[in-house]
Amino acid sequence: LNIAGLRIDGRRNNEIRLMNCKLNYYSNVEGSCYLQQGLNKVLVLVHGPQEPIRRNDTNNDEGSLTCMFINAPFSGLERKKRRNGDRKSQEIEKTIENIFNVVIKLDLYPKSEIVIVIHLLESDGSAISAIINATTLALIDAGIAMSDIVACCTIGVIKDQIYLDLSQLEQLASSVHFPITILRKSEEVLFIQIDNKLSNDKLNDCLQQGILGCKTIFTFMENSIKESMLQLLEIRE
Repeated sequence: LNIAGLRIDGRRNNEIRLMNCKLNYYSNVEGSCYLQQGLNKVLVLVHGPQEPIRRNDTNNDEGSLTCMFINAPFSGLERKKRRNGDRKSQEIEKTIENIFNVVIKLDLYPKSEIVIVIHLLESDGSAISAIINATTLALIDAGIAMSDIVACCTIGVIKDQIYLDLSQLEQLASSVHFPITILRKSEEVLFIQIDNKLSNDKLNDCLQQGILGCKTIFTFMENSIKESMLQLLEIRE
């Protein structure tokens, strides 16, 4: 924090970075979203519902969800190329599948597959949050039926103070940082991943701040969807 109590980028502790998005970014897929959250840049494409590529994966009762994560070699501070199927990529793919398997109404898509392809173009801390938020918007753009929508915000602790939506430098300076994903209607925590120890009191404080951050993101999502719908109406007129 500087003398005015602001972070390097001018934000207060409880503020998230500027967000911008473009829905229907690619017209040749069912749904797409290009999202900028701070310096994070994410492109998510949704294919389907479609016939499963592997017929053995066909389920007569409900559809299936598959996630593919592609990390650009120039996306972060480390300029190294990640191989397809590396451990980090697999963890992200599994996380996305676990989260959205809960909210997507797969029983409405029997014998079908929904494929989510995520391109992380640039990364500057809290990337998993940007990925989850972009995926939510891309699924909405694709018209995929969901019981609820989700938003994610990263929380961190630096010198015993709580920060939202940490940059890469802030993550390196933090004693602990973790993403929290919640449902919009119930505000139920759907996903949380903490690697370091944290007292119960501090954890509760972090969760409260994280939920507030997610609410801000929900508002952004609603405004983005309304803006996209108005643009489509204008085009049709």
